[in-house]
Amino acid sequence: MGLLVATIGTTTLAGLIQFGSWRGALAYSLPLMTILIAHEMGHFVAAKIHGVPASLPYFVPLPLPPGTLGAIISMVRRDEPVCQAPKGRGTGSCCTSPAGASPVPVSVGAPGSRPQVLG
Repeated sequence: MGLLVATIGTTTLAGLIQFGSWRGALAYSLPLMTILIAHEMGHFVAAKIHGVPASLPYFVPLPLPPGTLGAIISMVRRDEPVCQAPKGRGTGSCCTSPAGASPVPVSVGAPGSRPQVLG
């Protein structure tokens, strides 16, 4: 649980560094963490369905942008990776489309300029 909280904090900090406002920080951090959590839980649930012992995800915080190095799941048995690997991609993809249609539009601007949250 501590690594999850730390990763949420570092992704929010990365968003704050990139966008310069809390609104921009949350517009960056929340969709990113939603996709990452959904992706990892897809692997975890697939492992449980197939009877493969697996740990909950270990999130890896990074104190620099992008704010995370992702997450890992420890699995004791690796004899059914074909069944488990696509589940993470599928659940992560389900969250990607809504995150792309976020109600907070972000302008990247010209090269070398700072990104801004519009509105």
